[in-house]
Amino acid sequence: MTGTVLGNRYELLEKVGVGGMAVVYKAMDRLLNRNVAVKLLRSEFQGNEEFIRRFNIESQAAASLSHPNIVSIYDVGQSEGRQYIVMEYIEGKTLKEYIAEKKGNIYWKEATDIAMQICSALEHAHSKHIIHRDIKPQNIMINTENVIKVTDFGIARAASGGTMTMEAMGSAHYLSPEQARGGYTDQRSDIYSFGVLLYELYTGKLPFDGETTVAVAMQHMQLEPVHPSILREDLPKSIECIILKAMSKEQRLRYESAGLMLNDIKRAYTDPDSLVEIEDEEDKFGTKKITPIVNITMPTDNSGKTVVRRNEEDRIKKKKSNKKDVVAVVAAVITCIVVAIIMGVIVANVLSSRGVVEPVTFHMPNVQGLSRNQMTESLKSLREEGFEIEEVYEYNSNVIKGQVIDQVPKMGDIEEGVKIVITISNGKAKINIDDYTGAEAEEAIDQLEKMDLIVKTSQEMSDEIEEGKVIRHLPSAGHVLETGDSIRLFVSSGPNMFQLDSYVGSEYSEAKIELEAQGIEVSRSDEYSSSVPAGVVIRQNPAPSAEMKKGDKVELIVSLGVEMVSVPNLMDYTLDAATDALKNNKLKIGSATEISSGKAKGLIVKQSIAPDTKVSVNTVVNVWVSKGNETTGAVDTGADVQNVQSDGITSDTGL
Repeated sequence: MTGTVLGNRYELLEKVGVGGMAVVYKAMDRLLNRNVAVKLLRSEFQGNEEFIRRFNIESQAAASLSHPNIVSIYDVGQSEGRQYIVMEYIEGKTLKEYIAEKKGNIYWKEATDIAMQICSALEHAHSKHIIHRDIKPQNIMINTENVIKVTDFGIARAASGGTMTMEAMGSAHYLSPEQARGGYTDQRSDIYSFGVLLYELYTGKLPFDGETTVAVAMQHMQLEPVHPSILREDLPKSIECIILKAMSKEQRLRYESAGLMLNDIKRAYTDPDSLVEIEDEEDKFGTKKITPIVNITMPTDNSGKTVVRRNEEDRIKKKKSNKKDVVAVVAAVITCIVVAIIMGVIVANVLSSRGVVEPVTFHMPNVQGLSRNQMTESLKSLREEGFEIEEVYEYNSNVIKGQVIDQVPKMGDIEEGVKIVITISNGKAKINIDDYTGAEAEEAIDQLEKMDLIVKTSQEMSDEIEEGKVIRHLPSAGHVLETGDSIRLFVSSGPNMFQLDSYVGSEYSEAKIELEAQGIEVSRSDEYSSSVPAGVVIRQNPAPSAEMKKGDKVELIVSLGVEMVSVPNLMDYTLDAATDALKNNKLKIGSATEISSGKAKGLIVKQSIAPDTKVSVNTVVNVWVSKGNETTGAVDTGADVQNVQSDGITSDTGL
């Protein structure tokens, strides 16, 4: 069903629960753009009139309720023959899960606050003549703001309608005795189930348990539960009385209404030593054999008067005799008690006369959870009796400021002279936030958690802060937090790494601008190149695709173009000397042609490129070498010289 859209509006996102007759989905209300809960009748009950009727009862019952502690109903509908209810979506957990997490260690004040919210919801439902009939912690939600929401009116029924049922409905561990035996149910049935819920809430344990549903139901009808104070010694007596009164096996002995029960719960919250009246306490939990009721018609005479037979007279006399015996026994017991008291007084006087004095005891009330003013008032009589009362203050994130956290001694009888120590909450501790910028994240987290702060972290890349260290935090240094507040650390995941692009063939000026924009330092080296134009990058170091970060360096080798050199004057050089001179100037000797000349044989008399001419390196220079005058030794000014000049080669003016 996930992904299905009901009523062209509610998109089912995920299944969050399965009940006896419905499946609950988290859904998105496309119209109002909010999360909702959709309870969809299970497919196997599609077409089943009885389950459709129950489903409709739930929607009608719940829709008539409007209370902050009851889940809200937004819409009802039908899709492909299956009924659905659209409800408020609760982000949180069930009370059953919460009790399991706490393992029976829920502070009684917190438990009482939860109890008041549930009872307030029941009071509202009952005022609308709606009985829940399945009160259990699985049907109680606690949202993220610790607000209670009562859910699942799946077997609710209008109180004004027929309430006699032959089948026990609801969950066995929380059934009222009348539900277990299929009897008459009313709002007091909810109160019994609520009493069982409170028993579990305060003690962490169920009052009755067994291997089968029937075994548990029988215990509800016949057995007496262990008193909650035996399982939880610090439980105020008033709370225990409320639970036991709510769990009376006879409906007439329970609270008449949730409103009356709520009043007692509120009073116990502010005054845990208050008294809660329980009627007929001694046989409240008595085991009783349930027998059918038989109407007996007594015989009458002609005048209409009842005729009492002889055996009936004997029975009545015997009954009166039994009553007299009971009175005699009670009188004897009272006499024994009076005698015991008198004897006790006599013994006490004798002991006192012999110098033996019984210690004087005083009653220490339970002041945990009270405000300081309430505590002071409760201990007023002890203070007047001379008891030393010391108040100790400590920070506590779970107890509001000015409320009593602990007391020594605990509630009960105490002897004269005992020192009383009362621990009072200072509320949440105030914490001045230091500057953790640049600190090792693990060390900062450890320090902050020791101060009872909730530390959250986020990873960020940083070119300045080393990996694993704090870049910044919110709130920043100087702010004041309280224990339980949150602080977020932004932790460096190291520098922002990227791959180096290739800048070979790019103009140096453009490459430099782009690299510096990425935080890279650029250095330049120049080289002559016969193939790369001047100002263009020949190569780079590191090579392209290298991992880089801000602050790294890149060397760009830039072309100076073709290298130019000056041609040396080779006149009068020997061929070897001319070769060396050209090589030193990065030039090469070319052809060497012998010609007649007035110069001495072996000396250069001409060169192909005039001295001081700028040429590229490795340019070839041709030379002409004198072979002397072969005939007369005179200077030959004939055809050979003219041919050289005609070739456009600069000649020595001495030829």
